[in-house]
Amino acid sequence: MEINTVDVEAACPHGILVTPATPGFVDAVVELGLGLMVDLACRISRSVQAYRTGAIPEVRPGLQLSGATIWLGQR
Repeated sequence: MEINTVDVEAACPHGILVTPATPGFVDAVVELGLGLMVDLACRISRSVQAYRTGAIPEVRPGLQLSGATIWLGQR
């Protein structure tokens, strides 16, 4: 399998492993992506980190993901 959409030479010095994946990984990657979006929208990791350091987590409403749009373009 060929990797032609990622600059492997640029990724390697930053410790980023680039390797081909079979279609069997699609579901796992999609689930991870959705989980990370929920984490970011609801600030779950930030609250856990604050709690573990003894701080009081900031109370802010999360974002509703239903109907949200993901923008993947360049600025």
